[in-house]
Amino acid sequence: MGEPLHVLDLPAPRACGLHLPGHEAHWIQARRSSLDTDNRPVEGRVHFVARDGRIEIRVRGRIQTYWHHQPERLAVAAAHANGEVTVQWRWRLLRVRSHEGFYVFCVADVDDHRTCPHVPPSGDPPDLCSVEVMGFEPTASSMRPKRSSQLSYTPGVDCAG
Repeated sequence: MGEPLHVLDLPAPRACGLHLPGHEAHWIQARRSSLDTDNRPVEGRVHFVARDGRIEIRVRGRIQTYWHHQPERLAVAAAHANGEVTVQWRWRLLRVRSHEGFYVFCVADVDDHRTCPHVPPSGDPPDLCSVEVMGFEPTASSMRPKRSSQLSYTPGVDCAG
């Protein structure tokens, strides 16, 4: 693998306020994905990163095209790792090894993504739980507090494949 990636070499993450595919990875998403033994990450290699957010990754001998809202950051991280990445499509995550572990990028299907808002969403928590911000419409039952044994994270889209 390449030389260790130092934190100062990597542009700061863009906080657009969206936790949709292609935007900010949510910590629960990252944690749950690490525990998913049925959908393990698959090794890949960055083939191309475009300024418009398109990312081409060679996975299992085929080029897969994704989208990320901060392609320049992903390109820098991948360059320091000699282009080596892992993709965990079920969770819409792409990981790049760093000297401390991994940088995690949430990726979207190139043909089904949303651009960042000009201004990050703000407001009260109930206002932020909307289709526009979270990608789904919360129900009354989903807003009720749950016991820790009931907590789970399921991405909004079935990512089998």
